[in-house]
Amino acid sequence: MSELYFGYSDCIITPHANIGLAGYEKRNNHGFGNSGVMDDLYARALSLKSENDELILITLDLCLINENTGDEIRSRVAQKLKIPVENVMLCVSHTHSGPRTWSPNDDTGSETTQIINSYMDDVTNKIVSICSQASSISFKGQIYTATFSASLGYNRRYVVEDKDSNDNDDKVKMLFNLWKNPEHNTNGIIDTDIPVLLIERIDEKKLYDSYFGQAGLDRIVLFNVPIHPVVMGEDSRYVSADYPGAARRCIENTLGYGTKAMFLLGACGNVNPLLACQYNPKAIEVLGNAIGYGICAALSRRKKAEFDKLKIVVENIKLNDEAKASRIVTQIFKIGNTAITAVSCECFTELGINIRKKSNFQQTLVASNSNGGYGYIPTREALINQGGYEVNSAKRMGYDEDLLKRVEDTVVKNLNQLE
Repeated sequence: MSELYFGYSDCIITPHANIGLAGYEKRNNHGFGNSGVMDDLYARALSLKSENDELILITLDLCLINENTGDEIRSRVAQKLKIPVENVMLCVSHTHSGPRTWSPNDDTGSETTQIINSYMDDVTNKIVSICSQASSISFKGQIYTATFSASLGYNRRYVVEDKDSNDNDDKVKMLFNLWKNPEHNTNGIIDTDIPVLLIERIDEKKLYDSYFGQAGLDRIVLFNVPIHPVVMGEDSRYVSADYPGAARRCIENTLGYGTKAMFLLGACGNVNPLLACQYNPKAIEVLGNAIGYGICAALSRRKKAEFDKLKIVVENIKLNDEAKASRIVTQIFKIGNTAITAVSCECFTELGINIRKKSNFQQTLVASNSNGGYGYIPTREALINQGGYEVNSAKRMGYDEDLLKRVEDTVVKNLNQLE
């Protein structure tokens, strides 16, 4: 049976003060720049190797990247490491306290655009560098799985059941801040599971370049949270990784020296954290610690996962001619008896629930907002009968009512062919 080897590297990608924040339409009309750094943003790279195969997983503390940027980064990494571009997975955390990655008005000659492009060029170069460093390291690893279950989010789409109206928008009340709407008993579905993969170092041999080697690297914790990173809210102008950064710090500090944590955003297009839009750094720590400590506790009951090989499947979903995007990317990394699936765009939480339910793998992580692309992909029911913020966004993007089901069917088909 084949053996698994892994390497890891990271770097800071915190923007300077001249770059404004992404995540809310309101910010497009309030000038440029930010008010400073609450906590640093990171790019993290994980190399997985077995026999002649190598997979690269990249996580970024950014809100969004477009298709062209995603393609450019993956292509640069693949070229540097001499691997197929399909073997590179790029996942953003979707922090709404992260910087713009393209100009809101697409004015290629403006100073704003030049500043953003310069920042993204620097980020791309850093990503290529850390991927090269991660690839130079080969620790023998063992995979474990665990799941932390907790109701830390809520479905922000409050469906008004008795509303008799021809306007679908009247049938949904958007609860972006639950704290300010305590009288509403949320009635939408949420995903309470946070799947976890632990890769534990089991060798003591120095099969890596010690110059690049991460000091004391003993384990990688991959965790997949289906909750929007919007704790700070639209009125904040501070840079922050939001709760994903706090959760990573909690895991790394709790499990101790030698631990590195990587966040993957689950399908959460319609799910906010209970402490959404608080404009309070303490709220970030509260939610991040709740997730981080819960994951550490869940890992005490971790289960060993068998490893046989690495394998990759990528299938793009074609969109109709009216769509503003060129495709939806679906990508699967098989890592022994576990899998990481990546889907571009902001998919409703039903996607993650259904994929994991139908997957035959011991553990399946579903990462949204991956490989470039943006726009909400709601359920058919929401698009036809409900309306609301995400539905209106999807219609502007030209996404059809069956797109989420097509994404689900494509991923499930490819997952179970890989088993």
